[in-house]
Amino acid sequence: MCGYTGSHFGASYEDAACIDGYLWDLDSGDEDGLSNGGDLPCPACNTAYYLDDAKEDAESTSWGSSMLNLYSGAMIIEAAISRASKANGAATAAWKKKNPKIRTFDWPDRAGVLAGRVSAETISETTITL
Repeated sequence: MCGYTGSHFGASYEDAACIDGYLWDLDSGDEDGLSNGGDLPCPACNTAYYLDDAKEDAESTSWGSSMLNLYSGAMIIEAAISRASKANGAATAAWKKKNPKIRTFDWPDRAGVLAGRVSAETISETTITL
């Protein structure tokens, strides 16, 4: 356990902890231990795998909605890079050097879509330069 904690399982508070390089949901389980997690790499000590997972999600996601919040593939990788940078800046920089561009989806007018002025159907494939 590297000591990392963060919000990864939907709560606004820190609901995840690293155990052996993977995140576990602190709100799960019973007296026998935690029951949810173990498949999401830790952004602090397993950074490259964490970012590889996010890249895979970003490349295969056009757009979606979670708890009434829209997101695009581009937003998935941007959020993961931001979180990983805070947890392990050096490993994130090394990963970005190996992955300088990512092909994913985003809206030409993201602000307009998120504000409800533009249809989410305007999503298009794009390349993000890291």
